[in-house]
Amino acid sequence: MDGSPLSRQFNASVGIMTNNRLLWTLNKLVCQNAIGKNIKKISNMETSMPLISTRIIPVALTALTLSFLLSNVQAAPAEIVLGASIQLTGPISNTGRYYPDAYKFAVDKINSAGGIKVGQKTYHLALKLYDNQSDVNLSVRQYTQLVSHDKVNFLLGPYGSNFTVADSAVSEKYHVPMVEGGGASDEIFSRNFHYIFGTLAPGSAYFRSTVAMLTKLHPVPASVALLCADDSFDVTLAKNTRPLLKAAGLNLVMDERFSTNTTNFSSLLSQIKSRKVDAVLVGGHETEILNFIRQAKSLDVNPHIYSFTVGVPSEDFRKALGKDADYAFGMTAWLPSTSRKDKWFGDAKQFATAYAAKYGYEPDYHVASGVADVETIVNAIEKANSLDPGKVRDAIAASDFDSLYGKIAFSATGQINLDQTVIQVQDGAVKPVFNGQKFMDQPQYPIPSWSKR
Repeated sequence: MDGSPLSRQFNASVGIMTNNRLLWTLNKLVCQNAIGKNIKKISNMETSMPLISTRIIPVALTALTLSFLLSNVQAAPAEIVLGASIQLTGPISNTGRYYPDAYKFAVDKINSAGGIKVGQKTYHLALKLYDNQSDVNLSVRQYTQLVSHDKVNFLLGPYGSNFTVADSAVSEKYHVPMVEGGGASDEIFSRNFHYIFGTLAPGSAYFRSTVAMLTKLHPVPASVALLCADDSFDVTLAKNTRPLLKAAGLNLVMDERFSTNTTNFSSLLSQIKSRKVDAVLVGGHETEILNFIRQAKSLDVNPHIYSFTVGVPSEDFRKALGKDADYAFGMTAWLPSTSRKDKWFGDAKQFATAYAAKYGYEPDYHVASGVADVETIVNAIEKANSLDPGKVRDAIAASDFDSLYGKIAFSATGQINLDQTVIQVQDGAVKPVFNGQKFMDQPQYPIPSWSKR
């Protein structure tokens, strides 16, 4: 028998009990674990038998009970366990919660298609997830527990670059591959680590398409404000956006950093208003962006354009703001298109429809990248035909396949490269407007003042 709780209870019972006592224990285990309708029937039969039959009936029932136990244990497929520590609660859980949904959706789909075959053995995927409560130190401890105590096979990532920077050190130390779609900071991939792979586009390039679009707007913004949080991703973002603005000939008049999880943007917004800044670029987390927009309305701050690194692709963002979400610009590396084919989901549009039907919200690029993370590990296991972490790691590094998320192929540092599409909320819906080189649709620009909406 295998190492399941049922079999462990059974093996312990066998060593210390006589036949009649064993029968009682087996029947109890059967009832407790409710394995199959037939076993329930046997249990009902036994409880209805008269006591005088105990010399003959126990042997027959024991054999039958053992047979059903063994057949059910043996029929259960072996498992490949994927572990992760996720922000299910805390300040950044509004985005962090997308990842367990994405992971589970992918796991369920792959299992329903028959699972994974390694050699002559078929496996199903299982998830071991912890809530890090948006605490990076707790996240590190949980990833350490996943590999050292829970003995998961492979790791999926958390949300956020700060978390991924810290947590990937665990995967590197224990030589357990981690594939993540929640951290995009270049810092994650600049340490010569061999066991971390990321499916988000480099954080340094998030505003590249936006800056290119600014130069093609009429009129071109005369002044730009760059406001970024102080976490790893946004520090990298700001560092690499400054030269992009300079090369584009755009005038950077405000370059400010704010604390992660800031709730009060009144000082920065007052500066934007007094300087009459035309374009505002903001890097932060979704809660921060929501606060920024609400306070911009409250203070009647009216730039010609504002663009955000997160939030805009999310249905929750648009629901939270209602009409106030209109005109906001953002970016995404993923849109649900029929052109993005997938082995398990058919194409990205089919995936998006099925996902929304199950979870009640439209998937954005966070969800798509999370699903791609699971697919990447599965694809590598199949290519390696092994569960050996080193062999699977090498197969991940050599990935080259199409998915609902796009082409999965990693650079030498372990990071994927996908172009960002500029999007805008127009009449409550996300519209792709600029692909980095040309307009895909007409942007609503300059955006009207709050008093004229």
